[in-house]
Amino acid sequence: MASDAILLDAQGNDVTANYEITYVDGAPTATPIIDNRYEPDPNPWPVIPNPMPDPLPTPDFVSIDDPSVPLANLPKEEEEEYIIVDEEIPQGNLPKTGSVANAGAGLIGAFAALASLAAASITLLKKKED
Repeated sequence: MASDAILLDAQGNDVTANYEITYVDGAPTATPIIDNRYEPDPNPWPVIPNPMPDPLPTPDFVSIDDPSVPLANLPKEEEEEYIIVDEEIPQGNLPKTGSVANAGAGLIGAFAALASLAAASITLLKKKED
């Protein structure tokens, strides 16, 4: 009797632990061991290689060469004086904001529109009564 029987699946993996091997009249019989426990595959998805290359290694330090940059013009040997004249600039006759000079014209126009609307509605009411 061969007691060292090995069972392989279609991919060549050893699956002997999943079967109980018995011998009847010298012939081996493999009976599946029924295990009601479900153990999911820890890696159900295929491993896809990363198409992006690894990033370039970064150095431990960065050296910046910063030459001295002047922040202003060099002072002149002869100082020049400038006189800034601050006087009013004539603007001409510009309209003033916030003025109520034309408010009366707006009120007269609104009153005329309201009076016209009232007259039109009275005329329509009289025509409906007749």
